[in-house]
Amino acid sequence: MIGTLPEVLEQEPNDSPDKTQAVSLPATVNGRLEKNGDVDAYRGDLQKGQTLVASLLAHRVIGSPMDGVLQICDRQGFVLQQIDDACGLDPQTAFVAPRDDRYGVRVFAFPDAPNSTIAFAGGPGYVYRLTLTAGGFLDSTLPLAVRSAEPTELQAGGWNLPAAATILATAPGDAEQLDVFHPQWAGWLRLPATPFPLAIAAGANDASAPLEVPTSVVVSGCVDGPATWTRFVLRCGKASARPSASSPRSLGYPLDAILELTDAAGQSLAQSR
Repeated sequence: MIGTLPEVLEQEPNDSPDKTQAVSLPATVNGRLEKNGDVDAYRGDLQKGQTLVASLLAHRVIGSPMDGVLQICDRQGFVLQQIDDACGLDPQTAFVAPRDDRYGVRVFAFPDAPNSTIAFAGGPGYVYRLTLTAGGFLDSTLPLAVRSAEPTELQAGGWNLPAAATILATAPGDAEQLDVFHPQWAGWLRLPATPFPLAIAAGANDASAPLEVPTSVVVSGCVDGPATWTRFVLRCGKASARPSASSPRSLGYPLDAILELTDAAGQSLAQSR
């Protein structure tokens, strides 16, 4: 794999609050949970108000047989934040430092295939890449796809990014997906490539003025809050409408989406989730 941050190797022993491995931010740590019960711990300095992004890459892409867990700890080892299963089985979190201090990050895991053992797991294949940064981190784009063989301007989302940050990406004509990144930030996305036009559902939650889109289109959007619907209008002939939605969780986002098809009068015709 190729990263945009300095690469660091895990150094044992680093499995207790008094034996943590110092890491200069930003960095990507390449480590392994070597045996059952193993916990890897790292430490770094943050200033008050800084946002630390901790992202573990293990099960997805690398194929490590682990369901990883991340903990953010204070100097004494008390847990301030814990996260798992943010991106599939891989954890990712953003932590805002409450004060100038030294903070710790713990990594441990359970098996990706659950069994009757209630214990931390490890082994030769439990390898991971842990990205730690208080700088820019790319976590999303709008749209969440790229147009095949054409430059696509992507609105970048994430943490510690400049205002109105964008990325220009071009997928080869025969590509089904494209890895998107920025050389000055951490984080990357694997976006689908499509021959269809792209649209962004910005402000499309007004029932009196829904967003009109062509019948062949890929629409990307964001649910801004509770009880929010994003509405689109399609003009199509008999038996030609076939809407579908990609699972947000498969893309690494915590949304359980509902897709509903209505007629011109607003009568529900079909619904799926």
